[in-house]
Amino acid sequence: ATSNNLGLSGTPCCFHTPTADMSANDADLCPGYSTEAKTTSTSIYEEAKDLDEYELNTMTTLRTKFSGEDRAISDTYALQFVRGYRSEKDAEKVTIEKYSEMLD
Repeated sequence: ATSNNLGLSGTPCCFHTPTADMSANDADLCPGYSTEAKTTSTSIYEEAKDLDEYELNTMTTLRTKFSGEDRAISDTYALQFVRGYRSEKDAEKVTIEKYSEMLD
């Protein structure tokens, strides 16, 4: 993490918008660095978006299929599996397999 002249700190990332208060070092690390991006941006992080129909159905399948076995697993952690394996050819099948392996 770096600090700017306002005392704010942030991590350089190419998803930020440049600001006038960037130090030369910040700009060198990432041309789009901004410490204000996380607090003033109107965009929503991918992880914070509402579940779409696929995600809701797959979460329901996981929680039903592994009912009782996954009591200690949070919805957030289970959702990471759903979203993480979504790009697989047979996403729901792969998600269930990986979730089951995790529980073993």
